[in-house]
Amino acid sequence: MKNKYLFEVKVLPRDVILDVQGRAVTKSLHDNGHLQLKNMRIGKYFEVEIEAETEEKAELDLKKMIDFVLVNPLIEKCQYERLSK
Repeated sequence: MKNKYLFEVKVLPRDVILDVQGRAVTKSLHDNGHLQLKNMRIGKYFEVEIEAETEEKAELDLKKMIDFVLVNPLIEKCQYERLSK
């Protein structure tokens, strides 16, 4: 019997990569008076639901998806976490 597992995946530019979008939004917010904002990095967020027999299998499948298409490891870093049981 397969169970459903829900994960969140957060993807951000690696720290050594210039985040042009983040800088543009930071500048725009500064120009509109939000001077308390010191830095912003913009990334991607995914919610991924996987059907698998075990949580370990679901996590293995998720890692394959991340490596295949969700993250470019040359310019991005990734975190994931299980949301539901």
